[in-house]
Amino acid sequence: MGDAGQGVVAAAAGRALATCLVGVALGVWWEAYRGHLRAARPRGLALVVRDLLFWTGATLVAAFGLYFANWLDLRLYAVAGMALGVVAASALAGPEVRAVAGALTYAFGAVGRLTRLPFDRLRRRRPAAEGVRRGGGRRRPRGGGEPAA
Repeated sequence: MGDAGQGVVAAAAGRALATCLVGVALGVWWEAYRGHLRAARPRGLALVVRDLLFWTGATLVAAFGLYFANWLDLRLYAVAGMALGVVAASALAGPEVRAVAGALTYAFGAVGRLTRLPFDRLRRRRPAAEGVRRGGGRRRPRGGGEPAA
């Protein structure tokens, strides 16, 4: 009888540890998201879309983690384990994860700006070239006519 009791305790301890690891994954996800928001500073609809993507990802991590760790059995030790994991990940690796996520966001943004640069320049040149052709090559003064004497 002692062997069967030890197996149950070991299984429960393994499930509790697995839910802590799910909490660590959620904590790292949260800190990466915070670092991304600090670097990108989205506003309006971009912020709403990013929030929805974050919560969708967090829900998937939690659901798959609970499924594999605990067969989706939501008990107190599962919730406590996930909360402990989130707190531990935020306290131990939070600043580092935010810094890496912010640097990656900045790097990807810089690459995006560099690849967009030639197209932006072409777009800015085109209206000026079309205006010159339509106006017969003459530019009109900005003041609306003759200078006042």
